[in-house]
Amino acid sequence: MLFICFILLLFWNILPTSQYVIAETDRLALLAFKDKIIDYPSGVLNSWNASSHCSNWTGITCSRRHPSRVTSLVLESMGLVGSISPYIGNLSFLSYLSLQDNQFKGEIPQEIGRLSRLQTFVVANNTLTGKIPRNISSCKNLENLVLVNNDLGGGIPTELGSLSKLKNLLLSRNHLKGTIPVSLSNLSALASFDLGSNDLHGNIPSELGQLSRLFFFGVPFNNLSGTIPPNIGTTLPNLEVLALGANRFSGALPNSISNLSRLSALDLGSNQFTGSVPPNLGNLKDLTLLNIQRNYLGRGDIEDLSFLNSLPNCSKLEKLSYFF
Repeated sequence: MLFICFILLLFWNILPTSQYVIAETDRLALLAFKDKIIDYPSGVLNSWNASSHCSNWTGITCSRRHPSRVTSLVLESMGLVGSISPYIGNLSFLSYLSLQDNQFKGEIPQEIGRLSRLQTFVVANNTLTGKIPRNISSCKNLENLVLVNNDLGGGIPTELGSLSKLKNLLLSRNHLKGTIPVSLSNLSALASFDLGSNDLHGNIPSELGQLSRLFFFGVPFNNLSGTIPPNIGTTLPNLEVLALGANRFSGALPNSISNLSRLSALDLGSNQFTGSVPPNLGNLKDLTLLNIQRNYLGRGDIEDLSFLNSLPNCSKLEKLSYFF
């Protein structure tokens, strides 16, 4: 009996200490994160100090059930200069992380892959370098990955194809190289897919036609080639934006494009398309932008412009570019 009492006493002495350590984990991680920020406008992070609870800090939201655990870190458009601390990986309850529109430099830390609850990761409009961490695929709850307008290089990790909950994959305006991984066709929840303004080459994998929930598909300003699948109008029925401009695509424009009834923007300019323009583009009643210029369309006679006869049905059309 005396031994049991001793064990219980020891347990109750240890418990407060362990609870304190857990409670301090996120606060210390945030202070380490702040240490990597070398410059910021006066007053922006004044609330981030050791004497106050982190729930009172600018940009921080904590869990209601676990008040010491950080669930959201949002520091957008604050003029922050620095790098992303690897201690970010200690914020194990974090579900929302946005640092867009700042001046973060350096690489995305590998420790991001430890954030198993992360649903949104946004670092657009910074100057981040290095490669996209492959282990970001460990963030199995990730729905939004937005790395737009940085200086990221290397290839698109094939491991991203395992993020089954991903809805928005936005990687445009970087220096990504290589081909588009076939594994991305596994992203059945994907709605928005933007790889524009990179250094990608090769064909668009035909398997991406399985992504029937896509409403935005953009790969302009790359070195991609190949043809548009003839059945695009049936396999991707929810498309609202199709942007393939400034690549090396070739072949005919499928008539099934006219079946994309939700399409508002169609950019096929500056490619190597041949043949005639589908005559039923007037079916696209929501079309606001149509760019098919700088291709090899038509035969050089007046019949090349016959598609214009259907365009009056596109009452929302604001911009039309068709100089071949």
